[in-house]
Amino acid sequence: MQILVVYGTTEGQTEKIASFVSERLSGRANAFLSVSLSAAGREPDDIGGLEKCVANFVQASGWRPQLVHHVAGAFRYSAYGFLTRYVMKYKAYRRGAPTDTDHDYELTDWDDVARFADTFAGARTVTRA
Repeated sequence: MQILVVYGTTEGQTEKIASFVSERLSGRANAFLSVSLSAAGREPDDIGGLEKCVANFVQASGWRPQLVHHVAGAFRYSAYGFLTRYVMKYKAYRRGAPTDTDHDYELTDWDDVARFADTFAGARTVTRA
């Protein structure tokens, strides 16, 4: 998301304030959406795997997102090569998910994504220093 800070200044104080606000806003209201098939699961291994994946990303990137949200992805059998399709079909079978490789299956909970987006949009409040 980009934020435009517009100002006019005569002596420079407004510029200083605008710069302060710009810098302050640039570090706020950031989020990490983790899209994974594991997000559709409810087993402890699924949740632990998601947390480990985010922790590894944070460690490697040095970025500390304010919000982390896990979103279930999709089985895109039509996009997989032979070997990946076979592996994904096996994973789907073990979890009781759809295995007909003639179709793709979207597991994304769009209402959940909408709630996250609404929460994120409301999280952009800035307190005084």
